[in-house]
Amino acid sequence: MQNNKTIEINNPTLTRWAPPISIIAGLIFVVFGVVAHFHQQSYTPATAIVTDVMVFPGMETSDPDRITPTIEYQVDGQTYTTTLAEGQQAYEIGEQINIQYNPQNPNQIIDPNPIGPWALSGFGAIFIVAGIILFWQKRGQSESQDNTSSDRQQTSSAI
Repeated sequence: MQNNKTIEINNPTLTRWAPPISIIAGLIFVVFGVVAHFHQQSYTPATAIVTDVMVFPGMETSDPDRITPTIEYQVDGQTYTTTLAEGQQAYEIGEQINIQYNPQNPNQIIDPNPIGPWALSGFGAIFIVAGIILFWQKRGQSESQDNTSSDRQQTSSAI
């Protein structure tokens, strides 16, 4: 026995606004991803050393521990110390990690993760494609409804 189910959305407000909202949201994600990429490119790479690691146990036994490393790095002979954001990545004291710092303000650092900005852009591209698909799907439904109603008018006028 074959079970073919199609989902039909008959909410006119949703079908009217979903495509443009999806496309606009996608464009926003793409723009933020590209801006984040170029912003990241303006930072200078450096190597930092983990000097301390604080571990916060998860609230439940199934929750992972949250780890907060403190790092030191040098810029022009001056040593800077900062604490990275909480995460799940394990660090060891003495471990060297790659960072990027703002040359105008070396206290500002970012994780040089090249995937982050492009992940935002990729997510945005998915929203754009979904919006385009929804738009074309809606357009196809409108054309088939227009053809059905014109066929009915021709049949009723022939009677």
